[in-house]
Amino acid sequence: LLGLVDQQTNDDNPRLYDFRGAIDEIEADAGPRSLLLYEPRDMRFVLDYYAPQLRRRQLRFGTPRRREGSPVFVLASFQDNDLFFDRTNRVVGKLDFQRRLLRQFETPQTKVWVFR
Repeated sequence: LLGLVDQQTNDDNPRLYDFRGAIDEIEADAGPRSLLLYEPRDMRFVLDYYAPQLRRRQLRFGTPRRREGSPVFVLASFQDNDLFFDRTNRVVGKLDFQRRLLRQFETPQTKVWVFR
């Protein structure tokens, strides 16, 4: 029991994920035309809980067309998984070519890119 409490409350624990912090920053910049791309696909449960109003889709469906959203947010986690890492880098690379990167930020175990 003490180990579980330490695991969940210790800020130095690498298993701490700050999805809520990342989503809060995204929501602060999101507008009615915004689109959130996310990886991995199970993150949909986190987004259903913390941000049900955000328009979103899985990263595995590729880059959006220009008219599909602005700004476009990419929320990625579990980047130690080769499949997730490769998929994220492929989409972020395409977006970087097609759009302007406004900023990127990190919260524990998550990374976000913002494109216009």
